[in-house]
Amino acid sequence: KGLANMAVTACFATPVFNLLMGLGIAFSIARKVMDTKQIYVELTPTLNVGFLFLFLNCALVMAFGLIFGREGIIPKQFGYLAITVYTTYVITSLSV
Repeated sequence: KGLANMAVTACFATPVFNLLMGLGIAFSIARKVMDTKQIYVELTPTLNVGFLFLFLNCALVMAFGLIFGREGIIPKQFGYLAITVYTTYVITSLSV
């Protein structure tokens, strides 16, 4: 029936929608209140580390999906790799 596809799509689409709407509305209100055309945002080192690991994780998911996606099964080694990436992220983020 496609309910599994719908559930997976909802898991990804809902946070993206909330993020985009939340930032859009918040920055629109900030522009009105501050009466400015531009709002400068400073990226802290912790955010930079977060973005780096976010892109790394996306690349790994895409690579594993392209390599093993034809079979419909992602191997157990990807789970270990994902946990290693997350642990490295936490340690790096706390040390910055």
